[in-house]
Amino acid sequence: MTPIKPRETPDEVPLELRLLDGIDDWLLLIGRDHNVIRVNSAIRRIHGALEGDLDQAVCALGGSRGLAGRIRTALDDEDEIPGFECRLQGPGGGERRYICSGWRMPPGEGWLLRFREIPVAGDYEAVVEHTGTATILIEDDGTISLANTEFERLSGYSRREIVGVKRLTDFIASEDECRQIREYHILRRSNPAAAPKNYSFSFIDRAENVHIVEATIGMMPGTARAVMSLINVTGRRRAEQALQESEERLNLAFLAANDGLIDWDVRTGKIFYSPRSFTMLGYEPGAFVPTYPMILTLVHPEDRDRVGEALADLTSGRRDRCDMEFRVRSASGDFVYVLDRLQVVSHGAGGEPLRIVGTHSDITERKEAERELRIKDMAIASSLDAISLTDLEERITYANRAFLTMHGWDREEIIGQPASVLWADPEEAKRVIAEFLRDGTWSGEVAGRRRDGSTVHMQLALSTITDEAGARLGSMGSGIDITRRKQAERELLIRNMAIASSLTAFAITDLDGRLTYANQAFFSLWGYTSAAEVVGRRVTGFWQDEGEAEDAVRMLLETGRYTGERVGRRRDGAKFYAMFSGNLVRDEAGAPICLAASLTDITDLKRAEAEIQAHNRELSVLNQIIGVSTSATGIDEALGDMLAATIALLDLRGGGVYLVEADRQRARLICTRGLPDGFPLQTCIPDITAPPYADVLVAGEPFFFDDPTHLRYPGEEREMLHPYASIPIVASRGIIGSLNVVPRDRRRFTDADRSLLLAIGKEVGSSLECILLIRQLESAEREANLYLDILSHDIRNAENISSLYIDILIDMLEGDAKDHAQKIRSSIRKSIEILRNVSTIRRIHHESVTLAPVDLDEVIRDEIGVFSEINFNYEGTDHAVMADPLLPEVFTNLIGNAVKFGGSAVEITIRVEESGNDVLISVEDTGPGISDEMKDTVFMRFGKNRIQKSGQGLGLSIVRMLVERYGGTIRSDDRVSGCPGCGAAFRFTLKRA
Repeated sequence: MTPIKPRETPDEVPLELRLLDGIDDWLLLIGRDHNVIRVNSAIRRIHGALEGDLDQAVCALGGSRGLAGRIRTALDDEDEIPGFECRLQGPGGGERRYICSGWRMPPGEGWLLRFREIPVAGDYEAVVEHTGTATILIEDDGTISLANTEFERLSGYSRREIVGVKRLTDFIASEDECRQIREYHILRRSNPAAAPKNYSFSFIDRAENVHIVEATIGMMPGTARAVMSLINVTGRRRAEQALQESEERLNLAFLAANDGLIDWDVRTGKIFYSPRSFTMLGYEPGAFVPTYPMILTLVHPEDRDRVGEALADLTSGRRDRCDMEFRVRSASGDFVYVLDRLQVVSHGAGGEPLRIVGTHSDITERKEAERELRIKDMAIASSLDAISLTDLEERITYANRAFLTMHGWDREEIIGQPASVLWADPEEAKRVIAEFLRDGTWSGEVAGRRRDGSTVHMQLALSTITDEAGARLGSMGSGIDITRRKQAERELLIRNMAIASSLTAFAITDLDGRLTYANQAFFSLWGYTSAAEVVGRRVTGFWQDEGEAEDAVRMLLETGRYTGERVGRRRDGAKFYAMFSGNLVRDEAGAPICLAASLTDITDLKRAEAEIQAHNRELSVLNQIIGVSTSATGIDEALGDMLAATIALLDLRGGGVYLVEADRQRARLICTRGLPDGFPLQTCIPDITAPPYADVLVAGEPFFFDDPTHLRYPGEEREMLHPYASIPIVASRGIIGSLNVVPRDRRRFTDADRSLLLAIGKEVGSSLECILLIRQLESAEREANLYLDILSHDIRNAENISSLYIDILIDMLEGDAKDHAQKIRSSIRKSIEILRNVSTIRRIHHESVTLAPVDLDEVIRDEIGVFSEINFNYEGTDHAVMADPLLPEVFTNLIGNAVKFGGSAVEITIRVEESGNDVLISVEDTGPGISDEMKDTVFMRFGKNRIQKSGQGLGLSIVRMLVERYGGTIRSDDRVSGCPGCGAAFRFTLKRA
């Protein structure tokens, strides 16, 4: 032994070594060189600090060299030294038994040796006595070497009767259990770790009562002894057995109900899940510990808050019962629906929940069924079909929205009603119901009745509702309102009949242009008799120009519509004109379906249009020629202008005009225009009766030289170089000439040209005849005017002389002779008036209107002077009016009219007033006046005036013509308002100068 080194201060000792000092067993830290590095305080208290190598340390502890060698060998060969018994010097100096064991420290640290003292028997007895349970020591041969008081109480034997006398097997009731326990003891000696340390068996006491005990056994270190503690659990086992049986019965009930059991100890938080609670989620029973947080993690995130709140309400005492449905994640990861019914069954002294029990039910199938049922209910409720259910008494138990809409009922009104209220025809209802009851199903079209009594056509399907056993529960009806479809079918039938019988051709083709339908009018238009002859053919083959037809079909497909005129080709090859109107037919989605077209034969219309165009052209040409002729001053000028117009309007090369002379033997060339070089021309036709002139100028037949090449011009031997036409100019008195024209570019005359030339010939004749008549009329008018002027002049001179002599006679005569003389003067004045009126009318019609300022006062006073014997009231005027030299005739006729009807004693008043831009003039007399019914007719020519006297009726008519000529107006009125018999008044306006 080496001297003891000074003790290290606590701060100098590593922490892990200082921990060894707290252990009561002896501990030595041996380095890799087998030298002692450190010992703990338990060794130092008895043996002091040990130094040197392992052999020295073991000897210092009182061990033999053999022990040191065994330890060294174990340290070199193994990382751990299994415990073995050895003898060392104890605290009192005597030898004691110890268990030696050791472990290799981390690399570089060596080994740690441990020596644990084995207690002596007396020590075990004190320990065993105070364990609180029945405890015994069992020797290697099974003999009980120590037993405490609790074991005496359990076994019924005294300690003296037990120790060294009894074996453990003496207290085991079952041979099977004895055999099993012996095997455990054998296994414990060979492989202590594999032997069970806790088990139960049947314990038989002195009175042969069997108890169920739970044993805990272990080997005493370094010995063959075993220590066993036993607890009598007979009562508990019986309670557990009863509880297990009860739970089994409950589990069987839950199993039958497919439910799981939940038992929650709120104080400890422990939750019991029955096996079914696990298996319904796809887990093995006990696969996880059902804690509150664990359960919430399985709940679907959307349900988690709701479930957490419900459980919190239960545990906090806010509610004692909770029924809730939620989703839980199963072992497969899918979510299943569960129903938890939880009830607080135990409360603490303060009313707080202590225990919660309940059931855990898998309702996934029910929820799926409910979901499917809800979907079906929603599908039925929102179906466009009218669906109803009836019971066995045929009373309505359900109706969806479509049904209520179709039949016009409210839900509350129709439920409970007999199904017969839905039928429009009771006999039809009986027949359908009978067939339905016989067959179990029925489908067809029926007439239904709405709530308001109107009829609705339906496509109805009836089916029988049965239970799982096939027993009839009621009926289901499903209907579709086909009223519109029936109407559409009827309208379609009518339209089809209308199309089929229409006089307008109608056709339908596919999108490739192949005919799929055509009506009878189409067959007739193209000359076919049946659909078999045309259906399937491309429509382009029915037209004269197939290329244009292809373009029309392509445009119809691109634009959706095409309208135009086309030339068709009939079956026999004949052509005809048709108006074509086509449309691209689309479905509701806008996709093209087919092409449809209507066609109308417009051949007659085209012919009529051609005729109208020709006639319009003819009229246009004739109107222009007439217009040319009316502007001419002479016949030669008129013929030249009309020839030029004809050549221009008909696009001719040139021509000429011949007129037949008065002797009806010869014809003279009047004019020519644009004749081609070399065209033979005769200025005079000496004999119009010679051929070929006689045909035109005598017989009035047109002659067209544009086809027969053997014809010659008159007097010519060579063939004609230019085609031409000779057209008779026809008047009412016969043929007066010929119109000869040459076409341009040697082209032939068309039928339209020939017809137009004949019309022009007649129109030229009529125009020439009109010109001649106008000339004759103008000559006659000039002659008549000459005669009138001579007559008026001579008669006026004679009347003037007669007037002088009659005035002298009137002054010389008295009595009746004077009266006769005055009548003669009146007659002379009347004849003068007639001549003057005739002359005035002629001047009105022939002289142009040129208005100029006229001194109104001078005109009035000159006229007053003519009637010197009449009493006038006139104050004079300074107004000038716009008029011409005929203005005095107005006053002459008005004054003369007053004198004629009022006599020489009549008084005449002339008033002149200014009225804006006009001058208002009134000529009033004290004569017999004008009746109201005559006021509007006095200005009519040759009408009766005033009273029964009659006159030529020209005077007042001339007055109105002149006043209106000057831009004024005139009316007849009463001199005294409302008193026609008090005299007449003529009031007229003239424009102020």
